[in-house]
Amino acid sequence: MSDILASDRIYTENERALLTRLCDLMIPASEDRPSAADPELFKDILLRLSTHESVLKPALASLATLALDKLAASEQVALINQHREAYPLFFQIFESQVIQAYYANSVVLTSLGVNAPSPYPGGYDVEETDWSLLDPVKGRAPFYRVLESGE
Repeated sequence: MSDILASDRIYTENERALLTRLCDLMIPASEDRPSAADPELFKDILLRLSTHESVLKPALASLATLALDKLAASEQVALINQHREAYPLFFQIFESQVIQAYYANSVVLTSLGVNAPSPYPGGYDVEETDWSLLDPVKGRAPFYRVLESGE
């Protein structure tokens, strides 16, 4: 089975490399948490970004001319920040999707001390419900119109 996702084809290899660099600058790795450029996280980020191609591609083309790989990380961030005004929608979409993907990742959640089980079933325990709370609703008169057979 191929490791190529449909979303991989939307962005060129150079665009994916730039997106990877931007992810790593946005959320770098720490002792107990992966970078947003981690391959597993990046797959999810690419998938999320695939629906925003028309907004992202022009900004990526402009950012690709900056030759970020030849600069120190702090210089890269400063240079990217200079382009925020020119492409505000790009940065809004990009940062939003990266954050959503990052904080939905089970490794990240676990490192933050948050359980990452499925909500239900087999995840969190659900307290027994007091079904008597519905008695007033069950006892009230219908407030809807009963349809005749032919309507």
